[in-house]
Amino acid sequence: MAALLLLIAAQGVSIAQSTEIEGVWNMYETSFAGEPEEVSVTMTFTSNGRILLGGQENGSWKLNQAESTLTIESDLLMTLEGECALVFEKGEMHLTNPEEAYSKLRRLSLQIDQEYTNELVGEWEVKKINGESYGGERSIVIDYNKNGIIYQRGIVVGTWKYDKKAQTIMQKTERSDSEEMNGEASISQLDDAQLVYELNGVQLRFQKQ
Repeated sequence: MAALLLLIAAQGVSIAQSTEIEGVWNMYETSFAGEPEEVSVTMTFTSNGRILLGGQENGSWKLNQAESTLTIESDLLMTLEGECALVFEKGEMHLTNPEEAYSKLRRLSLQIDQEYTNELVGEWEVKKINGESYGGERSIVIDYNKNGIIYQRGIVVGTWKYDKKAQTIMQKTERSDSEEMNGEASISQLDDAQLVYELNGVQLRFQKQ
């Protein structure tokens, strides 16, 4: 393990602090027996050591900074199960579990010291889509969270970035059921109560909650 730490230091790779692990991550590649496979699994590492999948708790995590290991317990994350050797580099976590399954995770959320404070942050309810009123049983609430994540009903939908000068929102999702949210939204109105933008030819009008 000492040799590993020296190698990491020589390569300029930083060992993760607990606060660097907390947040939303996407596992995009995993391999077992040397065969890499592309995957897309979004998970949240909470500050109290829990792991959320699809907004539901499904496991726990614990960092051993001295040993550069991350111990994960989860019924669904088999390639991450156990005490994993950890390398943290350029916004990614690379984990190898005791069965030598190797996984790569990419950070989706912002770190705490980088979180947004702009006027878009908050929960917005869709009131109209192309002029058609929404609400009641068809109510849609989108949370543009300060951590840069878009949530809907507590589930991670994608990421967002607001350009105040250009009055645009860049949105990205890897969920196949939310592809219509991908792209650059052009804002025509944004104040303390109302948000109106056009995305992929669709105009949406929101009211802040």
